[in-house]
Amino acid sequence: MIKLQEMDAVRVKVRVAGIIQGVGFRPFVYRTAVKNGLKGYVRNMGDAGVEILLEGEENAIKGFLRDLREKKPPLARIHEIITVKLNGENQYTSFTIEKSSNESELSGSIIPPDIAICNECLKELRDRSNPRYEYFFITCTDCGPRYTIIERLPYDRENTTMRKFPMCSF
Repeated sequence: MIKLQEMDAVRVKVRVAGIIQGVGFRPFVYRTAVKNGLKGYVRNMGDAGVEILLEGEENAIKGFLRDLREKKPPLARIHEIITVKLNGENQYTSFTIEKSSNESELSGSIIPPDIAICNECLKELRDRSNPRYEYFFITCTDCGPRYTIIERLPYDRENTTMRKFPMCSF
């Protein structure tokens, strides 16, 4: 007996180009996929793009793609979205952020510029009760250095001058 949910299942690979690395795009994709009940992964690519593999119901994937365009992080700029329907059976049991790939398939993605400190980080920087109080390297997905610290793509901490500094655990 075939379950109805399995009959409606679709697999799609999505490639996104633009200013999408270093701006909180992968965590946004993760939250959006989970919210839509999708399985698969997201990862940075070596061309400054992002690859997303989605498995789930067609309507959920359509909702995800709509949210991808309409609710993206404030600093993200999407220049191109390429969606390809894949054959085969679903392979994933959850949605994950995978290790970045050095593969390059898209052009047109851009390393984001450095962004002045945001109001939220300023608030944390000045709050004596905050663990980031007067922390010299305060930054978040909405502000801080990008272009000046990257040494190579994909944009991951180990590819920046910040790799020797441990990431905050809070």
